[in-house]
Amino acid sequence: MSDSARQPFELDGEFIGFVGHTEKPKYIHLGCEERVMQVKLAKNLRSLLATTLEPGTRLRVSGRAKLERRNGQLSLKAERVALLSESDGTSVDAELSTTPGSDRIKILVCQKSKCRKRGGQRIYEAIEAAVRDRGLQAQVTLKSSGCLKRCSSAPNLLAGKQRYKSVRLKDVSAILGEYCVI
Repeated sequence: MSDSARQPFELDGEFIGFVGHTEKPKYIHLGCEERVMQVKLAKNLRSLLATTLEPGTRLRVSGRAKLERRNGQLSLKAERVALLSESDGTSVDAELSTTPGSDRIKILVCQKSKCRKRGGQRIYEAIEAAVRDRGLQAQVTLKSSGCLKRCSSAPNLLAGKQRYKSVRLKDVSAILGEYCVI
């Protein structure tokens, strides 16, 4: 299983500035209740926000938070940024978000011999059924794959950039829960 869990977050605050390259900044600093939060931007938001935001702009940022168990640090990744009105904090019409389909998670399930013998096909079918039953077709792309190079710990799958080894049927719900709003 993964060493960290992803949870949705939403922050209101004042845009302080960018971190990284000026053309496509990777992070923003957001002032929230006397704290400065560093928020990673989704790739397709970077160039758009670089030309749109000015320091002092009030924002509502939402996305996924991840707590790293190894070092206890919280990392935030923005999927949506909305401009807030100065007076009452309500959202104005300008909302910037990742393009449709870009927030889909791609899950690859190995179907080569060892993974298949150890239940890879059942894992694929269980994920397929869970996605269908929970109505997650818009959030998940499921595909069979060739060898994922971890044959000794079969069955294997790749969800986003995270590798999972020795996957069992009972793990399917937890894996989907890490990436999808259920």
